[in-house]
This record gives sequence, structure tokens and C-alpha cells, in this order.
Amino acid sequence: MNEKQFDKMMRELTNIKNLLILAASKSGATSTEISKAIKTSDSRIRQILTGTGGKKK
Repeated sequence: MNEKQFDKMMRELTNIKNLLILAASKSGATSTEISKAIKTSDSRIRQILTGTGGKKK
């Protein structure tokens, strides 16, 4: 796998993770519950759900 393929795969995995976070949120899970499940901060979950706080490059 070359670097371009790897980057594309990582973007797709991030998209899948974000969709799972959205689905969990829509089903009633709190940001605390979601953050514990994927081992990240509550604030990061809220950033993902609101579309703010993208990755800094």
C-alpha cells in the first residue's frame, strides 16, 4: 500500500468513526458515554458532532 492509498483509507476510517459517533448520539448516548467507548475526550466528541475543531495541521 502506498502513501496515497494509506491516506485515503485513513480518511475513510475517520468518516466511518464520525458516522458511528453520530448514530450513537442520535440513539441517545451522551458525549461522555461515546468518549469512553472510543477513548477520547468529551470535548472532542462535541467538536465532531458540531463540526468544529478540525484537526490542526
